[in-house]
Amino acid sequence: MLCTPAPAMTSAEIQPSPAFPGVRGHHEAQAMLARALARGQLHHAIMLIGPRGIGKATLARGLACALLCPRAPGRGCGECPVCRRIQAGAHPDVDWLLPEGSGGQITIDSARACHVRQAGGPYEGAAYVVVVDPADALNEYSGNALLKAIEEPRPGIHFLLLTTNMQGVLPTILSRTLPIRLGRLADADVAAIV
Repeated sequence: MLCTPAPAMTSAEIQPSPAFPGVRGHHEAQAMLARALARGQLHHAIMLIGPRGIGKATLARGLACALLCPRAPGRGCGECPVCRRIQAGAHPDVDWLLPEGSGGQITIDSARACHVRQAGGPYEGAAYVVVVDPADALNEYSGNALLKAIEEPRPGIHFLLLTTNMQGVLPTILSRTLPIRLGRLADADVAAIV
């Protein structure tokens, strides 16, 4: 399958969080996302922007838990089978669109496969989450293939796009997302992870 499951989390990444399972730091972003979830106003396409290694993928997993967890909807418990499958990269309602091959780009075939997959809606839960990592690996063709799904979202479909380089993201994609800038983690959060 060209749309791939998420990479599994390491035990160091799975830590208690004020809002989402497995997430350290980024308290302001977590609080904003949690408020939007609680109000039923979560934007369907979110761009997480920040330096490499600060937890963008971990935050995406945590938000996927919040969207799909039956035990703690809107927050995610981090312990139920649904949350564990998300953290292990094995939940059918969370797909990761990743670069392929030596070119390091997300292919048009992968983008089309995710577009077709999202048209069917969630398999098990109330939401279907597509994580694009990194969003700047979308080329013009794969970006345009994904654009229609982002422009005309079906209910319960969420796109989480991750990038270290916002200038490398196609303007047509960027203009349809809610950008959230993430800073470096505090020393205490880094120490807790390490």
